[in-house]
Amino acid sequence: MEQSPARPVRADARRNVEALLDAARVELTADPHAGLQRIAERAGVHRATLHRHFASREDLLTALYLAYLEDVRRAIAVTDADRADPVAGLRRMTAGILAANVHWQAQSWGPMLPPEGHEIRMAIVDAVELLLVPAQELGAVRTDMTLEEIRVAWGGPLQLLASYIFHERWTLEQATDYLLRLIAPPRT
Repeated sequence: MEQSPARPVRADARRNVEALLDAARVELTADPHAGLQRIAERAGVHRATLHRHFASREDLLTALYLAYLEDVRRAIAVTDADRADPVAGLRRMTAGILAANVHWQAQSWGPMLPPEGHEIRMAIVDAVELLLVPAQELGAVRTDMTLEEIRVAWGGPLQLLASYIFHERWTLEQATDYLLRLIAPPRT
């Protein structure tokens, strides 16, 4: 049986999905147990429209988490300028990842490490290493730790610090500086 080519997604359907994801982000950040009806209402659509796009709450959460990870993927894109100045690139990447985490607040509603995000998480590891290695060679990043230890020291506190920024306890600049100090060479 021959399959017909996939039809392009209509503009209104695309807008509905975007509205639903944004509404889910806002509602679930405020209340991780927010119901689908509340999310549909915030998005300005009927609950049946929500179910047309997302068969279950889990499907909505997975789509929301993948949208968050795509935002992170954009933040980690290594540019020629980053390669030329890996320390500035690491600062830009750190601030971008923090900003994505502040916007999405995935630590409030997201699954810990769903398998659907594995590819993007590995892309983050690769992008960070593209800047960590040359930054180490320049003396701006510790050499007394393995790359994995440095990634953990840098990446482990990201979501906690994003929640501090979200709740206005820290600024984006303070959190970025803190993360970069964690991986800086020890002071003598």
